[in-house]
Amino acid sequence: MSGPATAAFSFVPLGAVTLAAMALREAQQMGLEYQDALADMQGRASELAEAQRQSRHARFAQLQATRAQLTQLEAHLEHLRGVCTTLGLEHAAILDKIPGLGTATPQDAGQAAMQQQLESLQAAATLLEQAIAAQQARTPRNAAEAELPLTDPPPLEDALHTYVQQRALQAQLDERQAQAMRDLVERLLARLVLAPDDPLPADIDAASRAIALAPTLERAEALAVDLRLRIQQHNAQREQEAAALVLEQSLRDLGYVVEGVSDTFFVEGGVAHFQRHGWDEYFVRLRLNAQDRTFNFNVVRAKGAQDTAERKRLDYLAEDRWCREFPKLLETLAARGIALDVKRLLGAGELPVQAVDPASLPAAQSQTESRQQTRPAMRRTQR
Repeated sequence: MSGPATAAFSFVPLGAVTLAAMALREAQQMGLEYQDALADMQGRASELAEAQRQSRHARFAQLQATRAQLTQLEAHLEHLRGVCTTLGLEHAAILDKIPGLGTATPQDAGQAAMQQQLESLQAAATLLEQAIAAQQARTPRNAAEAELPLTDPPPLEDALHTYVQQRALQAQLDERQAQAMRDLVERLLARLVLAPDDPLPADIDAASRAIALAPTLERAEALAVDLRLRIQQHNAQREQEAAALVLEQSLRDLGYVVEGVSDTFFVEGGVAHFQRHGWDEYFVRLRLNAQDRTFNFNVVRAKGAQDTAERKRLDYLAEDRWCREFPKLLETLAARGIALDVKRLLGAGELPVQAVDPASLPAAQSQTESRQQTRPAMRRTQR
């Protein structure tokens, strides 16, 4: 059998079709066999993925440590402002000397931005401490006050200081909680489909930092919903682009001449045709429904020939020929990450071969032209 056939497609396992696309590109560029290129790509991908995981782990740990320093320093600066108020010092005028001090650091800020903010807070704390020390030296009320450590709140600021310290403690996470957040980020990023040497996309990197720097586990879980969605959208786009290349090149590797598989084939759907040399006016028409995620295959030929007994015999032979080749295509695509679940499969001759407008079919190519044919999919650069 195989007359018209309908199959649902899926990309499994995760990342396989993208890896296959990269191996196909590399095989073409380096003049390698596909299986050799794939084995090399898989080995490199595994090693680089582990190196990237360790690098992210160290970076997120550093971000969390810097955020903890910022929180502690902000609490200390709040206390110093209270001391200034008690002593009658205009702390706002003093802090005007620190550029950008009032700018809030974003929750997903990188290490450089947080380090810059940390330096600004440290400079501000130093200025306030110097001003307080100078004021206390000029007008001490008694010896006890003159010796009062700057880190201790004056009596009138006890309530404010208690509030600030409680807020700081609430924003601090113990190491177990911090590790839990790093683990959460890693679990999510482990599902991200990337080329071995690709950096994290900027939006996913920012969302990951926001989770690592979240003040509570509850907030981290809420932010994780956004990160999951971003990863799903990224993976879908990458897999759709890769699947178009894999489909086209797999058909070529099986000896077909292919036309109509665009970069957006799996996004927008459409119609493609392929045939072998010697099939004359017969083609297999592949129609992709992106919404239903299905392929439909059927043998077609150009209108014009009379419906004779000989024509019916040739139609049957064309379908029977495709019937014998269809399983090999399923096997090849499955090995490269595109799984097809056949939902409908009619036998050769069960329905008449569809006769279509010749203008809707590709022009037949000679064998010589095909040998000279370039492979546009293989020239696409990795995005």
